[in-house]
Amino acid sequence: MRNLSLLIGVTLGLFCVSELPADGDGDHSHGQHFTVIRWDADMRVGGDVIGKVRLADRLLITEETNGWLWFAARKGWVHHSDTVPSDEAAAHFDTAVADKPSAETFHQRAIFRLRQNELEPALADLQEAHRHDAKNPAVLNDLGNLHRKLGQLEKALGDFDELLRLGAKTPAVYTNRGLVHQAAGRHEQALDDFRSALEQDEKFAPAWEAGGSSRYALGDFRKARENFQRAIRLFPDFALAHNNLAWLLATCSEDELRDGPSAVTSAQKACELTGFTNARHLDTLAAAHAEAGDFEEAVKRATQAIELADEDSRTPIEARLELYNAGRPFRQTPAVDTPASAIGSNEPRE
Repeated sequence: MRNLSLLIGVTLGLFCVSELPADGDGDHSHGQHFTVIRWDADMRVGGDVIGKVRLADRLLITEETNGWLWFAARKGWVHHSDTVPSDEAAAHFDTAVADKPSAETFHQRAIFRLRQNELEPALADLQEAHRHDAKNPAVLNDLGNLHRKLGQLEKALGDFDELLRLGAKTPAVYTNRGLVHQAAGRHEQALDDFRSALEQDEKFAPAWEAGGSSRYALGDFRKARENFQRAIRLFPDFALAHNNLAWLLATCSEDELRDGPSAVTSAQKACELTGFTNARHLDTLAAAHAEAGDFEEAVKRATQAIELADEDSRTPIEARLELYNAGRPFRQTPAVDTPASAIGSNEPRE
């Protein structure tokens, strides 16, 4: 079973590492993708665990030696028994459910389907997992997050209320319930939950970031900035916090809070952390360059954002692109509502 905490993973297996190389120098198997089939599998170099890979992560493997696979993107080895070739992953999870239908197997298949963006099949699997084990906190947590993603906010709220009733009073659960209130526009209630999360763990960066997003929506831009900055100090690679801080610094309606160069720095970091593949982050980077007076770069990044954006997000980015082509920066109005591609705490806390 997966640990409910966002910060602590579960080691589900230890392997002999006496023959594990220090770096990638084994036989090459260029460009083959493997999918992780354990909750939190070790990633190693030599005899040291250097990190974890998550269930359903898709890894590009370039080398194999003595049963270990080299994951070049994070410079570590993953044991082959923790993976299957990605083109066999769906069959693996289907077989596991057929052979042993349980909360565990349905839950694992749900996570795989979520990674494939198969939301309705994932929901069906989570519901089945919950039927098998109604008190499983990790299942309830993922069910709540998916209900929220599907816009079923009252169901999501019920899931997190039940988790808290069962005693799962963790920072992640309070933060996730707060995100439901936030999605419903109940920002004061959301802030109450984020405060409860921080009472459990004052260093829980997601609660600081999420609180910043609600404060921004309420027009309290100075405290929002402080929240985003605190989240980044606690977790320097927090892409969402970097993005949201950059958006505020680039577009805030309060002149004294805008800072183009700092906005560019934070937006660039968010894009680097997500491989320049996130349309929202590229949109923010464009706005930051515009605030800094570099309209040529703003046009370039906004164009990239439009190419990656979904249909709902594309229109507001196109409107901002027109401003940049005219040599004008974008200014966020003081209204509570924000563009779909801008500020938002839409990442679940596991």
